[in-house]
Amino acid sequence: MKSLILVSLMLTGSLTWASRLEIVGEGVQVVPAEYLRLTMSVVAKCHTSASAARTQVDQLVTQVQELLKPHADAGIGDQIQLSIGGNSQQIITKYVDNENVVICDEAHSWQADSSVTFKLTRLADLAALQDAILNFAAQNNVQNGVNTPGLILDLSNPQPGVLAETWDKMNDDALKMAYNQALRQVKVVADLQQPNAQIELVKMTATRDTSGNAVYDRVTGSNDSNGSSFGKVSLRLSRLFTFNVK
Repeated sequence: MKSLILVSLMLTGSLTWASRLEIVGEGVQVVPAEYLRLTMSVVAKCHTSASAARTQVDQLVTQVQELLKPHADAGIGDQIQLSIGGNSQQIITKYVDNENVVICDEAHSWQADSSVTFKLTRLADLAALQDAILNFAAQNNVQNGVNTPGLILDLSNPQPGVLAETWDKMNDDALKMAYNQALRQVKVVADLQQPNAQIELVKMTATRDTSGNAVYDRVTGSNDSNGSSFGKVSLRLSRLFTFNVK
């Protein structure tokens, strides 16, 4: 890992050397995933009323929750989370034979949506649960005709995650690693000027990107090679450390 070293030197006497050094230290922690997050979205569209669309969504969401219960773990809080979406009106058209065809007109424009998020702790159950959800979706998804109510259940790709206490420990260990890396570099530089110099940490700040925005530690992008991959969760942390050396 590369670290930036900014050195400012000040001579206070012929035999006395003092400096303030700013050094970026980095720490990385990688642990096995403690759960896989699955998100199922349910959308009902082409209804004549908001209540009809909402009823259809709520009924399917209840069935989805029942499907997940056999895979639940009593030791995990909020393992099944429900996010109730809104009701809205949307006229839907489709481009067919070089013209727009109305699929859901103004009188049939109501739609509603909700999503269910499930933290699967039994990672070996993933394939079986995915099959069960997709088979269930195939039985319940309704393809739209013109002004015909439609229902769609989608399943997201699994996202690896860890529990809060594990994340905190990862953060703590990465911070220690970042500090030790920065301190090691300071000692190398200081020893070149004055062996056995006194080193004091005076400030620690967040690093920033080229636009000046703070670089945060938590990485959520599943396709980020520095963040997470299937079955693992990683944390990359960097801090700017300022030391006084004398």
